[in-house]
Amino acid sequence: MDQVFFPLNIEAFGSVLSKMNDREAVANETIVWTIVVLAALLILSVLGRRLIKGMRRRDVIARGFDRLQRVSDRKGLNPILQGTLERLVIASPDRNPASIVGSVQGFDQAVSRRMKAIRRLPWLEMEQEVERLVSIRTKLGYRYIAEDRRPQNTRHLMVGQRIYILAGGPDHFRLLSAEIIGLNDLAITTDLFQEGDQTVRLRVKKKLWAFFWSPAGGECRFSTKLIKAYETPNPYLMFEHADKLVYNQDRKIFSCDLDIAVSVERVAAETYGSKGPSDEVFDSCEVDGIPAQLTELSASGFVILPGEAFKVDDLVRLTVDDPDLKFLNGTAAKVVTQDGPTARCRFLKKTRESLETILTYVTPRISKDALKGRSRKRAVTTTPS
Repeated sequence: MDQVFFPLNIEAFGSVLSKMNDREAVANETIVWTIVVLAALLILSVLGRRLIKGMRRRDVIARGFDRLQRVSDRKGLNPILQGTLERLVIASPDRNPASIVGSVQGFDQAVSRRMKAIRRLPWLEMEQEVERLVSIRTKLGYRYIAEDRRPQNTRHLMVGQRIYILAGGPDHFRLLSAEIIGLNDLAITTDLFQEGDQTVRLRVKKKLWAFFWSPAGGECRFSTKLIKAYETPNPYLMFEHADKLVYNQDRKIFSCDLDIAVSVERVAAETYGSKGPSDEVFDSCEVDGIPAQLTELSASGFVILPGEAFKVDDLVRLTVDDPDLKFLNGTAAKVVTQDGPTARCRFLKKTRESLETILTYVTPRISKDALKGRSRKRAVTTTPS
């Protein structure tokens, strides 16, 4: 059925339209009150949300303090250590108290914030607070991390490890090293740095790059500075902690380019299977001999080509005729990346002696551009004779 539309007769609404023209204008007071009411509703909405958020935050903090108290009681923390732990919480007001004792990372972050205030204390009070933090770490089990776990900051270093510094020289870099003799949340304590048999002095409070090697992470560098150097009765150095460590996934700082023919013994990944990578695999599995070129050497591993001859997780062992590289003979490594014509391999095991042998060989051959973009002010001053 077709619909019929009738035109609208405007004249029929004449009386209504005339009344609209005669109505009174809206008063300014009405407009002001309307704005006030709308603004009040908006403000009340914002305040309500903040109040609810604050109540939830207070509830979370209360539960966190309850858990903190339970952990303190379970770990046998006395009232003095509990007070130290509470000061850690106060230094991190944006953190849940429970997260500080929930993981080693949370504890490290809280300690890092707290140390800024501890360093401003008188020396005796500072030492007491640091000793209490050591006691808390020990009781919580956050003193050390497993060797197969990659360190996340310098508080995960070990007493007895060595740290290294690259110092500039007229023709090439020089290698400085020192052993860690003490470790707490205040500083890294080391012996005096040595270059061969000579002692090297460092400038206090000058930023520098330091390096160390971990079984799980390989080469690692961090930014630090010398806090204080003590001469008597036993000389030692105190270095600032670093909250971040830098791992190069590709080329390392301690590396050099080579072009040397080598013979490679290879055990395919599918051959050794569940036995796991180790030196013993070469005695119990089928070994292939492959001629190759050694193109790069670092303290973490090496690069060989042709990369097409290798697969990720293959085990390799080098035989080198070059007398300067005899230390590489029989050293097992694992292929970690295979990218086009090259294969990057990582040493399975390194003793301190083998690490320092490689570093001694590599350091004079490091490119002057190795630290480009990562430079620090010159920190080495004099080398006493």
